[in-house]
Order: sequence, then C-alpha cells, then structure tokens
Amino acid sequence: MSIFSMNRGANAPQNSGSVRSTSQVHILNAIANEGSPNLLIWKSPVMDFNTNSVLIVNPGESAIFIKNGEIVQEFDNGRYELSTENYPFLSNLRNLLSGGQSVYTSEIYFVRKALSNEILWGTDSPIQLRDPVQALQTSVRGRGSYKVTVGNAGLFISKLSGNVREFTPEDLDYYFYSQFQQKIKSAIATALKNSHEEILGVCSRLEEFANVLTPVIAQILEDYGLNLQSFNIHALDIPDDDPNRQKLEDAYVRSRELNILGDNYRLVKGMEIIQNIANNPNSGGLAGAGAGLGMGMAAGSVIGEISKGIFSGMAPVQESQSASAVPGNSSTPKTDSSAEDPFEKLAKLKKMLDAGLIEQEEYDAVKKNILANM
Repeated sequence: MSIFSMNRGANAPQNSGSVRSTSQVHILNAIANEGSPNLLIWKSPVMDFNTNSVLIVNPGESAIFIKNGEIVQEFDNGRYELSTENYPFLSNLRNLLSGGQSVYTSEIYFVRKALSNEILWGTDSPIQLRDPVQALQTSVRGRGSYKVTVGNAGLFISKLSGNVREFTPEDLDYYFYSQFQQKIKSAIATALKNSHEEILGVCSRLEEFANVLTPVIAQILEDYGLNLQSFNIHALDIPDDDPNRQKLEDAYVRSRELNILGDNYRLVKGMEIIQNIANNPNSGGLAGAGAGLGMGMAAGSVIGEISKGIFSGMAPVQESQSASAVPGNSSTPKTDSSAEDPFEKLAKLKKMLDAGLIEQEEYDAVKKNILANM
C-alpha cells in the first residue's frame, strides 16, 4: 500500500484519480520518497498537501522544498510534522482554502546522499599524442569508473537546469560530458608525456594516473555540490586500427629484451651475428668482404675482429673489419681502456659454449683473440 494515503474526511474532496497525478489537488497524510533506490534525485509528483501532514526523510537522503524556483527549506533524515507553527515558511505557500483546511503548494525533491553506484566513463575519441620513448605518433583510448555522494543537496538541485523529475548516477556522465571529456583527455595526455615511459608499458601505472586525475574531476563535481569518492582508470589502450601500433609493439619487445638480458644483451646479439656469418659465407656483407683472400681465411679473420669488438668494447666493427681485410695490414686493433676484465670475458664465453649458444670452433677463435690482447 502506498504511503501516500488519502484523507477521506467528510469535508475532503473526493478524488478517484491517482495520487501521482499533478493535475489535481490532493490532501495527504504523509510525504516520503517513492523513487527507485538508485536515483540521486526524485521529485514528488504531488505538489499540494495540508497542514499537519507528515514528512518522512529516510537515512542517507534529504528533502528539499522549492517555491518559485527558490529553496525555502531543506530537511535531513527524520520525521517532521508540517505545520505553520513548526515551519512558518509554510504560510507563504498557502494558495487556496478547501473544506476548511489550508492547502499548500510547492515542489518537493528527495536527494539521495548515500554513495552512488559505480558510474562508467570513457573517452569518446582517441587521444592523439607521441609515445614518450619511441617518439612515434599514436593514439590512446581511456575508460574507467567513479563514485560520488551529494554533499550539498540544495546546490546540486539549484545547479541542474530544467524541471528535473528523476536523475540517475548515469545521468551525471551525460550532464558533465563535455567537461569530463576535455579534462580527462588533457590530463591523460599530460600524465603520459611526463611519465617518460612507453605507452604499452603504462598498465602498471593506472592507479598513479588515476590519482593525477582525481583532483581535476573532483573540482568539476564540487562546483555542483557533489563529492567525488573514487575515480578509477580501468585501461589505457592503443586502438587496434592505429597504423603505428605494430611499430610500437616491436619496439616495446626489443626494449623489454634488453632490460631482461642486461649486460649479456650485447654478447648474445653479437654471437647471433657471428653465427649468421659463419652459416652464410656466400651472403655478402662482412664475410663477403674477404672473398678474394680465400673464404675460410677471410671469414675467420672477420669473425675474429667482430668477436674482439663484442668482448673488448673496441671501436665499431666496420673499422676493425676493414683494417683486417686489407692484405699486409698488420696493425693491431686498439682496445678500450675501460674494457671488461679478460677473465670475466672468458667466463661469459664459457657459459655461452656450455649453453650451446656457440660452437667449439667459435669459442676457440674468440678465446685466442682475448688471450692475444691480454
């Protein structure tokens, strides 16, 4: 049974219409929120009530009386007897006499002040920016959620334009659409730029970025009497149709490989080069440079010089190779003063041999070069 009960006294007007119709006058005993529990705002459909009616405001909400577009009274949770003695403002609402009873007209809004449901947000279009590390032009989409409470019900009501009858948490995203999109896109772009990290690797920093955005969104909502309780970023993604996505993926894989291998990255990649040259002596390139001197001797010489470059940090391989490929050139490549200790080089070389990364002949050739430069 509805808590809106009709007063059927002898002098009361008989009305068979719904108590929710705003086209007729209703004499009420009680006024309470009958809206859905998830609504932030619910406007009572009945605008007329008699003196000594009872207003019931449930925990976590407030009731606001509005007359001629102005808030005349706000009630927090509790039970109130509405009379001109208790609330003098009611005398200003009197608009007619009916059956000897005073009848008042005003708009009554119930505002839910408890924590809202989770409200989803998302960027309507990709954010254009450059990857902070790879310097490639790309785009990013963001999505997440937030929760709010109504801190100032009167301000919230007065800020909303038009005659609002119901207002859901989801309506906030529509109401603040332009402001949210502008602020979120700008803040995300700035945060990514200042992170100095590849966009593909920022998934571990979503909470940090959310903390950057929280005060920005909170300020927008605060101006409307709302308190931001939480703001989350669920994902920052490069769209699948972005033309540079694969380039960024490849660059990201290379950088992760370098971080994982650390100091051994140069060794592993160098030995891959040596292996490729040894397996493809007729493919040109470095090995082909010694073709006129005899393939075996030239390839061995080139491989030896490359090995020296890998393990001793000497000048670029091309310079060493060109010197060794010239007949009669007996100059010995100069080693860097900060070269790694020969014992450490030999230890790493042995590990590579044991791991099957290089053959015994390659191990012997590089070992000979290391010992020769000690």
